[in-house]
Amino acid sequence: MTRRWAVIGGGMAGLAAARRLAGAGCDVSIFDKSRGVGGRMATRRAEGLQFDHGAQFFTARGDGFVREVEALVGDGGAAAWGEVGYVGTPGMSAVGRAFARGLSIIPSQTVTRLDRDGARWRIASAEGYETPPEGFDGVIVATPAPQAAPILASAGIDWSGTARARYAPCWALMIAFGAIDDPIGVSLRPTDEAIAWIAADSSKPGRAAGSTTYVIHATPAWSRQHLERTPQEVAAMLLARFQLLSRRSLIGVPHPL
Repeated sequence: MTRRWAVIGGGMAGLAAARRLAGAGCDVSIFDKSRGVGGRMATRRAEGLQFDHGAQFFTARGDGFVREVEALVGDGGAAAWGEVGYVGTPGMSAVGRAFARGLSIIPSQTVTRLDRDGARWRIASAEGYETPPEGFDGVIVATPAPQAAPILASAGIDWSGTARARYAPCWALMIAFGAIDDPIGVSLRPTDEAIAWIAADSSKPGRAAGSTTYVIHATPAWSRQHLERTPQEVAAMLLARFQLLSRRSLIGVPHPL
């Protein structure tokens, strides 16, 4: 009899686990609170523009994953980005979609509870998901620790590791200019108290021509210091810092995140 598994969390860890289970002949359902999959391998679209606002690139180590990436490149879902690493094409979200191909995805479901029903598991979500009568033989929780803790607690599981986990905040700023020459090349990691990373997002392969787009990630310390400020305030501060570091006085269109 085919075993049924639920994977809570459609980021890359959840997708990898689901692929392994499916490869072993299991029936797998992936639950994610977002509309799509991939987690931080994400692409944001706004006003006709697109930005990889989360993970900027990825590298391939280990024979198995190298083969996976080579196949993804061959299918047009990824490409090398200079000497930095690989990126999804036409956006980072393409990687998650490729890994989810052939899997059962249940999107827009915020799982809130796990219940043991004899030898089976049942799942409840804030949106009212109802587990089929046959339930699940097993569940994998592949979410960040603050989200995993209450889910596990609902099932009577006390995993102390969730309380010890700490996450570094990161303000991200997306900026678009008209088509201009790019003085920073592909990316820049300045020695700066405010900005940790500047990516020339439009320099990535497969991106639409016509605009020059950047993604700026603030340092964890600066992000924590300014965590309670409004997005508009943070956008103005990071934009001014970016103009100073890049020696650019042009006025962009900021999209704070």
